Amino acid sequence: MVNQMGARFLEHPVIRRFVIRFLAVFGIVQLSMRVLPLESFQKWLTQTVSAWMQIPFAGAYIPFEGGVFYVSPECTGLTSVGIFLALLLGFNVPSAKKKVMWGVGGGLGLLVLNVVRVGGVVSVGQTYGASAAEFVHILSWFLMTLVAVGMWYWLLAKEMKAESPVDLAEKLLH
Repeated sequence: MVNQMGARFLEHPVIRRFVIRFLAVFGIVQLSMRVLPLESFQKWLTQTVSAWMQIPFAGAYIPFEGGVFYVSPECTGLTSVGIFLALLLGFNVPSAKKKVMWGVGGGLGLLVLNVVRVGGVVSVGQTYGASAAEFVHILSWFLMTLVAVGMWYWLLAKEMKAESPVDLAEKLLH
C-alpha cells in the first residue's frame, strides 16, 4: 500500500521535479561540507562565539565546565542553509532574481542565527554540563531546521498570496 502511494505521489511532475531538485541541491551542499576546507570558517565561528561570551577557545574547540564543544562542519549552520536553498530552488517560483535575493538574505540570516545557537549551546554547557549541552545542541539543530522551513514557507506563501499551507500546495501543484 505505501509503495503504491509513493509511486503515485512521485508521478506528479511538479512533485517529482521538486524532489529531484531538493535532493540535488542538498546533496551538493552536504558534499561540499565534506570536501571543501571549512577550517577557517569553523575557527571564525569558534572565535566569534568565544569573543561574544568572553571565554577561551583553541582552534575550533570551546572548553566549558565538564566538556568541550567542537565546532564541526555540521555546526557551522551550512546544513540549515542547504535545507533552505534546496527548498527555495525546488520549485519554479519565485523568479530567479528573487531566489538569489532570498537565498543570500535567508542564508546570511540563518548563519547569524547559528552563531546565537552555538553560543546558547556553549552557555548551557558552562551552566549545566555536557549532557545538557548535548541535549540543547540536538534540540537547537532541529529548531534551526524549523526556522529554515518556516522562512521558506513564509516567503513563498507571501509571494504566491497563499492563505494556508493547503492553498500554497494547490497553487504550487497547478
